[in-house]
Amino acid sequence: MDATRSAQSIRGQDEQKLYDELKSAVWVIHVESDESSGTGTGFCIDQRGLIMTCAHCVSGKTCFVARQNDKKFQKAYILHKIESWDIAILCFVPNGSDAYPAVSLANDGTLVPGQDVYAISNQHSLMYSFCSGKVSYPCSDTVRTFDRTPRSFGKEPTDHIPSETSEYRTQKETSFTLPFNEDLPIIEMRNIHLGHGGSGGPIFLPIGKVVGMISSGDFSKSYAVHVSALRIAFEEAKKLYSKLVNRLAASEKQSRDKNEGKNESNKSNEK
Repeated sequence: MDATRSAQSIRGQDEQKLYDELKSAVWVIHVESDESSGTGTGFCIDQRGLIMTCAHCVSGKTCFVARQNDKKFQKAYILHKIESWDIAILCFVPNGSDAYPAVSLANDGTLVPGQDVYAISNQHSLMYSFCSGKVSYPCSDTVRTFDRTPRSFGKEPTDHIPSETSEYRTQKETSFTLPFNEDLPIIEMRNIHLGHGGSGGPIFLPIGKVVGMISSGDFSKSYAVHVSALRIAFEEAKKLYSKLVNRLAASEKQSRDKNEGKNESNKSNEK
């Protein structure tokens, strides 16, 4: 255990290096509606411009996103959303030329208590704030099946001590009765506080891999959606994005063929 914790720990210049390497993949999310407006955080998980954020940060079909040093926001579209997991993935209109800085999801989401984790988020309009924290509860990567149906929590008092300790935290164990699936695996953390605009921020391992996405919390503890759920959503989004690219390509070809047909007809009439 000590060896694992020691291997995962970094300090000083290494933290600065981690921040410099990862911040270009983090985005500001801005949404406006008739009722309200708000901001959040997102992170690019694919060089084609697929941006992951919390579902509760985005509404409708479009939103606006920007990175540090961008001169203006650009429009992004909601490609995939799983509200009961609080996950949404945004994309831009495919053009085949852009290559955005992206981060990778961790292949192993195993965590030990006291392990260092890091976050970059846009809390309280303080853009690109870098935080370090500690995992408060272990997480085994052998996450059981969890579906997409939101469930009522029904937390009733109990008069006995549980006979066993679960392998990881789930949403039903938190004090936040949000409309999520109660079996959703989450990461419990301390010292990484969640303020307005911080939702959707990536939680990094010291090696730079994303192990979670911050979703709920307060000034004492925060909770992140575990990478096991992020992986599933990402794989589904990639398939949807490929279908979108093919559909747009087919539409462009149809439009091109139609224009070529008109040109040929005009040439024939001129003769």
